[in-house]
Amino acid sequence: MNESSYILIGNKLKWARESLLLTAKEVSQLSSIPVTTLRRVENGDKKSIEKWINELCYLYQINRTKIFSSQYNIPNWKILRRNVLAVHRGNILYLKYINKRPFPRKAIEFRMMQTSFINSYKNTSEIRAFLQKTYNWTFSYEAIVMALDSLAEEHLIEIENVKVNPRSYRKTRKKSNNILSELSLLTIKLEELTDSELNHSVTPAYDRIGYT
Repeated sequence: MNESSYILIGNKLKWARESLLLTAKEVSQLSSIPVTTLRRVENGDKKSIEKWINELCYLYQINRTKIFSSQYNIPNWKILRRNVLAVHRGNILYLKYINKRPFPRKAIEFRMMQTSFINSYKNTSEIRAFLQKTYNWTFSYEAIVMALDSLAEEHLIEIENVKVNPRSYRKTRKKSNNILSELSLLTIKLEELTDSELNHSVTPAYDRIGYT
């Protein structure tokens, strides 16, 4: 494989980690991989990927063989989470990490933006209420604004009018150079079409963790 193939694999592994709302430090604590090494993996370093691919694929419950295919896309977060709960249900630390309240930006980017909620403009209060109602995550108004503005700076979100307060936001309609957002877009429609068909019986708590 060429260098770009390893970069793509690294991006897929990062996407899986962030879809599970895990930080690099948490993955390091759940595995034997130092944080600096995990960063090299996610940046596409060939030697690091080849050494740690098996452990990471098991941790995230990703198909070890398929991830090397350019046609393989990481499953959406609901499927990842369901598979992780099925295999790692006895790992108390892992369950603690994937059930924690994430940082506001991660909550927006890897949960709310995986729905159609902000396909049209929504103000900060509406976004804050959505996160509270759907996922039972409460964030301050200011924290949500900072997270949304950060995503807007990376062109993942558009602001309707920067001179108007409060601002309104929606998912960007411009093509993004962010490969993680591109992978995300591939799963959103499928997720919304198949959500009702998913088996939520993996754990009794599954139906209480705020899926949309």
